Amino acid sequence: MTEVRRLQMTKSGSYLITLPKEWVKRHQLKEGDPLSLEVMDGALLVSAETMEPRKVTIALERAVSLEREIRAKYLLGFEIIEITAEQRLSKEHRERIKDTIHRLIGIEIVDEKANSITLQCLLHPAALPAKSVLKREYSLAAGMHEEAVEAFFTLDRELAEAVIRRDDEVDKLYFLLVRQLRTAVYNVAVAKKLGVTPLECLDLRIAAKYIEAIADCAVKIAEGAISMRELHTTIPKGLCNKIEELHEKARLIHEEAVEALLKSDVKGAEEISREAAELSSTLNSVNKEIVAQKPPLVAQLLSISANLYQIGELGLDIAELVATY
Repeated sequence: MTEVRRLQMTKSGSYLITLPKEWVKRHQLKEGDPLSLEVMDGALLVSAETMEPRKVTIALERAVSLEREIRAKYLLGFEIIEITAEQRLSKEHRERIKDTIHRLIGIEIVDEKANSITLQCLLHPAALPAKSVLKREYSLAAGMHEEAVEAFFTLDRELAEAVIRRDDEVDKLYFLLVRQLRTAVYNVAVAKKLGVTPLECLDLRIAAKYIEAIADCAVKIAEGAISMRELHTTIPKGLCNKIEELHEKARLIHEEAVEALLKSDVKGAEEISREAAELSSTLNSVNKEIVAQKPPLVAQLLSISANLYQIGELGLDIAELVATY
C-alpha cells in the first residue's frame, strides 16, 4: 500500500519525514534504534537494522501440512521456527520434522520438549554469495544431465540411481538460494553482503528454478535408462548418434546461458536465443527416427528426447533473463 507523506523542514535546515506507526511496531523499533538508508534511482529505501533473530511459531493443530509450513517459514528467512502442540508430540511428528529439515541447508534442532521443537537456521543468509550458490546448483544439475545421458547409453543402473539421488542436493541449494534472495529483498544490509540488487534477486530466483528443472529432467532421463535396461534391447547406432547430437545442443545452450547470466553478457545471450530453431529441428529429426523403431522402444525413447529438448528450452529461458537486464 502506497502512502503519501509530506516532507518537513526544521529551523536548522534539516529535512524530516515521519515513519508509518504500523511499520515501526512490526519491527519492534524504539527511539534511538539505527535505520539503514539506501539511496536508489528515484527512491530512498529505509530498512530496520534489527539484531534480533526473526522468530515464528507453527501450531501443529492448525498446520495443513507440517512439512510445507516448515519449508515456507525457512524460505521466508525466519531464523527461529518453533513447532508447538497442545498434546505431546508423537514419534511420527518428530520424524517428519527431522526428515523435513534434512532437506534444508543450515537448519538444526536447538531445543526439544514434550510438546514443542525449536529449529534454528545457523547459516547466516549472507554467509555464501548468492551467485556462488547458483553456480554450485548449476554445477550439480549439469553433472546430472551428463551422467543421466551416459547411463542411458550404457544402461548403467548404478549410475542412473546416483543421478536420481543427487536431485536432493540440487533441491537443497535451490531452497537455500530462495531463502537468501527473499531475505535480501527484506533486508538491504543482507543484499549488500550478497552482492545483489532487487532486480538481480528476481532474475536469480527465476534462474535457480530453471536450473532445478534441468535437474528434474535429468532424473527422468535416468529413470528412462533404468526402464530401457529392463527391456533388454539395443538402440541402433544411427539413432544413438542423433540423440547424442540433441544432448550436446541442449548442454551447450544451458552452459553458455548460465555463463552469460553470471557475466551479464547480453550479446552472448542474444546469440544463444538464435539456437532455438536449430534445437527444434534436431528434435524433429530424432523423433522421426524414434517412431520407426519397435513399439516397446518408442515410448521410452520419445520420453528421453522430450526431456533433452526441455533441458535445451530451459537453457534458452535462462538466456532470456540476461536480455532483460
